[in-house]
Amino acid sequence: MRSCYPAELGTPVHHEDAEVNWEKFDLHLENLIPGIVLLSAVVAGWSVDPGPLEGQAALLAISFVACSYMLGAVGNVGARFLLDDVSKVALRPPLLQLFAKDRLDDKTKWANINKQYVDEIAKTLRGPDERIAAEVSKRRQTGRILRSALCPICIVLFVMASHAQWPWWVTAVAALCSYIVLLLLYGYAEVAIFHEATLAKRSPKEPSPKTK
Repeated sequence: MRSCYPAELGTPVHHEDAEVNWEKFDLHLENLIPGIVLLSAVVAGWSVDPGPLEGQAALLAISFVACSYMLGAVGNVGARFLLDDVSKVALRPPLLQLFAKDRLDDKTKWANINKQYVDEIAKTLRGPDERIAAEVSKRRQTGRILRSALCPICIVLFVMASHAQWPWWVTAVAALCSYIVLLLLYGYAEVAIFHEATLAKRSPKEPSPKTK
């Protein structure tokens, strides 16, 4: 549930406990913030009745946060499939061939390109150069933001379409265009991650030793 990198990478290894704790906190925000946007759009767009919780401010707030978190987690799972998996099989290899061809070991086979992408990021996150590992983590954050934005954008579009009474095909085209734009941005974010991950072996300067 991380990422602008695929599930094959597993959980990245960080050099400091503080960074690990921040990563966990960041993961919760990744689920909560999109969930708040999603639930707010649903509640405002379709005038959802709070029912027995009306007038119970504390319970309503707790329920809203809990539902937002769960909704955000579900939305991120769907967005991961629509962005991560689609990019892996259709977008990442050609973009790497276009923008990072000189850094690819195999410039033709998509399976080998995807494998190198995974291996380079995993190697960098576990490597001795903490500066480059931190930069890769920052660039992955961009991918997570793009992924988390997919479901809220679609829900907001549907709410706007419902209120403005757009024809169904206008709503569908707007949602499809939003998805394509996010997919392209996500794919380019993966290229930026790959560039940063391969910086260590391209740089003539040896990485500085870890401070003990």
